[in-house]
Amino acid sequence: MNKLYTLVILLLVLSVNIVDVSGQTGSALTGTQTLRLARASYDQGRLHELPSYLLVDTTQRLKPIFNFTESIEAHKLLILTYIYIEEPEKADRWMIDLLKTDHFFEITDSDPVEFKTLYKKFRTRPLYRFGVKGGISQTFVSPIKTYYQADASARKGEYTPNLGFQFGFVVERDLGSKLWTDKNSLLERLTVMGELYYTIQSFNYVNPSLFDSDFEERESSITHRINNSRIQLNALGQYKFAKYGKNKTPYVALGPSVSYLMGADFEPLSLVESRDEFAEPTDISDSFKKIDLGVILAAGGRFKLGGIYFIADIRYQYGLMNVATGKNRYQEQGLTQSFYTVSDFSMNQIMVNIGLLYPYFSPRKMIK
Repeated sequence: MNKLYTLVILLLVLSVNIVDVSGQTGSALTGTQTLRLARASYDQGRLHELPSYLLVDTTQRLKPIFNFTESIEAHKLLILTYIYIEEPEKADRWMIDLLKTDHFFEITDSDPVEFKTLYKKFRTRPLYRFGVKGGISQTFVSPIKTYYQADASARKGEYTPNLGFQFGFVVERDLGSKLWTDKNSLLERLTVMGELYYTIQSFNYVNPSLFDSDFEERESSITHRINNSRIQLNALGQYKFAKYGKNKTPYVALGPSVSYLMGADFEPLSLVESRDEFAEPTDISDSFKKIDLGVILAAGGRFKLGGIYFIADIRYQYGLMNVATGKNRYQEQGLTQSFYTVSDFSMNQIMVNIGLLYPYFSPRKMIK
């Protein structure tokens, strides 16, 4: 009787162990354990069994037990499996799912040639990148023709830069193919970039000797600030150099800019020593043309941070035209009281910008 009891207990223990072993192919396993079983099935050529390890029943959904890295490997095993068992539609479906899971996925030299061949048939690059950008600037005035109210002040005035700023939106689109092609070709290195900014351009006018030294036995000097607020549109062509490291891409850019004047103001900063009263800040928008044209030369870099890009550049903007209208040159009361006359000049800028770009991907098969 004791032997019978012992036999029953042994059978029960064995049955429990069998259930545990069979249950290891189910959801109780971790992602790492499941991938180990799937790899073994793949290496032994039992390809038809592999989807049962990775997918939820027959729903064609990946089991929710994988972390990001494990999920990428599971996708690759499924793609290779469907390639080899000649189910191309399923291989395509999982390639698209892979590219949606990891937008920045790239093939390596160690990947099977069949996998590389299929990958190269898909659009794997972003359609465009968009984001925000802003920074600081300094505006330098290039006089074309100068005007004065007092003869003694002629050729003594100077324009000095002030700190300004700009912020706005940017969109980039690569000109090259969205497929896997020679990344060193000229077309693959070109990007078009559009920018829309709100910008403040600021500079000072300083004249240390407004009158003769014997005028009322006093010397006089003036310091004024002029600000322009503008909406600026830039269209730049960008040339990308070879990547510096894995996630850094330096570039240079060149292109035209056009800005529209939103407003201009004149702000006296120092008193004229020979006057007891001084003018208040004045709107001088009529003294400036609405449209200004320029050319921008920039150098910068794009740095990948997770799923977005950080961008930074320094640029020089060369003004192409005289921005003064000549209207009210001697009639604007706020200016005449301040002994300032708007001269003819163009405006150049040095700018430093930083920003963030979000890449928009839309993976699809481009070659049958």
